[in-house]
Amino acid sequence: MHEHFLKLKSNLELDPTFAELIITRHNAIRTYLQNNLPNFKDSKLIGSLQRQTRINPGNGNFDIDIIVIMGEIHRWVSFGGITPQVALNTLHATVNKSDRYGAMDPVQDPPTVTLTYKDRVEVQLVPAYIDMIGSDANGNYLGEAGRGYWVVKNRSWEMADYDHEAEYISQQNELSDGHLVPTIKMLKAIKRIHFPELDSFPLEIMAARIIPISVFAKQAQEMPIHYHNLIHEFFLKAQVILNQPIRIPDSKSQPIILPDALRISLRESFDTIAKFIAYIHGRTNQDDKIKAWRDLFGEHFPVIIN
Repeated sequence: MHEHFLKLKSNLELDPTFAELIITRHNAIRTYLQNNLPNFKDSKLIGSLQRQTRINPGNGNFDIDIIVIMGEIHRWVSFGGITPQVALNTLHATVNKSDRYGAMDPVQDPPTVTLTYKDRVEVQLVPAYIDMIGSDANGNYLGEAGRGYWVVKNRSWEMADYDHEAEYISQQNELSDGHLVPTIKMLKAIKRIHFPELDSFPLEIMAARIIPISVFAKQAQEMPIHYHNLIHEFFLKAQVILNQPIRIPDSKSQPIILPDALRISLRESFDTIAKFIAYIHGRTNQDDKIKAWRDLFGEHFPVIIN
């Protein structure tokens, strides 16, 4: 099945023409903001595009997440200062005054200003300020100043450590000899069909904890590394991680704590998938295996290898 999984890996990548379109669009709006947004400091991709874990959307929507850095926060004040709503209003007004982007009817959807193209590509702009304090408004220490961003959430400022988290995923991918990111993409294909209620980012964090260790163990035993085995090990081991706060080490962001009902549902789903993969491994007929893997991954899993 190794060749089928290599083809699956390829199928999950963005179509080159579509990838170029995405690059053109995010560069265009970032250039517009650089030239028109008051106090513009910088902008950059965040989310799965920053972490390079985005998969082919198929017939679904595609989000381009961009952080728009509008300055720095050096201290907390009781009155005045920059409020989350003012930041959103300023960004929204700047986008709205553009003939091109205003025609897309940009909307405030905290923590973003969102505009949608006719081909279901959404640009989500996140107003943000660099953390130059190192602690929240209540005095709780979060980590070194100069790293991380204050973004709008629940009508207040919340810490988001995008760059550190993206670097962690990259480092874990290197530690796993390049196997982590492709495995994450395969897990996202399964998630899309079998447990869409889980956000992608906690799935990535769990994979980053499990896959490098699995790869290292196989390398130490001089065993071949196959994606179908890594996927199986993820679903076996992730059931325990679901019970813990999910967080990238040393991140200044708040940990992700899944609701009880979601944790229970995911444990059941992960256990079912792990047993299904064990069933696939036990099949001797190649066609049966291919059909079963396609049931798990959907249309991206190849039936025939050219």
